[in-house]
Amino acid sequence: MSSSQIVDKNFSMISCIIPAYNEEKYIKNTIESIKNTGLIDEIIVIDDASTDNTSQIIQKLNYVKIIKNNKNIGKTKSVLRG
Repeated sequence: MSSSQIVDKNFSMISCIIPAYNEEKYIKNTIESIKNTGLIDEIIVIDDASTDNTSQIIQKLNYVKIIKNNKNIGKTKSVLRG
């Protein structure tokens, strides 16, 4: 795209896909940092069968879409689910 072209935000959407496994210490700060950039329209977190409080923390952030894996499938497969 050349600099003379204008992108209409109504026709484009930027999503951020975050794979997470046992990230209770960092997930809230990570999500809020991404949200605060003002550049992302949608945040999707894939909880890769965490055994800590990662999922509960994400659920409190009502602007985040969460996908839960029933078993740990790894980062690449989790991102592809998003």
